[in-house]
Amino acid sequence: MTIMAEYASRGVANSALGLGIAGLSLGVLNGTNVLGGLLGGGNVSALEAELAKEKAERYADSVGMETYKAAVEMSNKEDAKINANYIELAKAIAELDKKEAVNAANLACFQDGVRREFKAVRDEFGCALALESERRTNGDQNLMCYVNATFVPGQLVMPAASICPEPMNRYNSWTAPTTTDTTTTTP
Repeated sequence: MTIMAEYASRGVANSALGLGIAGLSLGVLNGTNVLGGLLGGGNVSALEAELAKEKAERYADSVGMETYKAAVEMSNKEDAKINANYIELAKAIAELDKKEAVNAANLACFQDGVRREFKAVRDEFGCALALESERRTNGDQNLMCYVNATFVPGQLVMPAASICPEPMNRYNSWTAPTTTDTTTTTP
């Protein structure tokens, strides 16, 4: 942009300089009446002034056209650079979009795998809990059956064969020994 402004300001300056020089020259010549007296009056000087004006306008037009062409050429070059940058940017964005799509698909697969694995672990854990609960319930029932079958509330019921030494009957005919054995043994 700065180069275009530089060309534009040069063109304006050159055309102003050209117009200024032409106008000054004609003004000096016309003011001294040098041409008018020599060449027969004001008609020639008016013609020369018109010719100088025409030349100055053509020069200004050519400078302006050159400036315009240079500005258009520079603008086209800048547009080409900008378009090339946009193309690279569009390619980079498209590549990122592809990577994001692949990542989204991978994430969906990962989430599905985790979900299935979590469900399998949860189901397996649920089965293990149910089995342990069943075992404990059966164990509790077996213990209760054993206790109820073996023990009478408030009394211990135990088979006599399990007791050592052999228990005595409650009502027995045992009598204390009253006779002493008097046998002596000699050595």
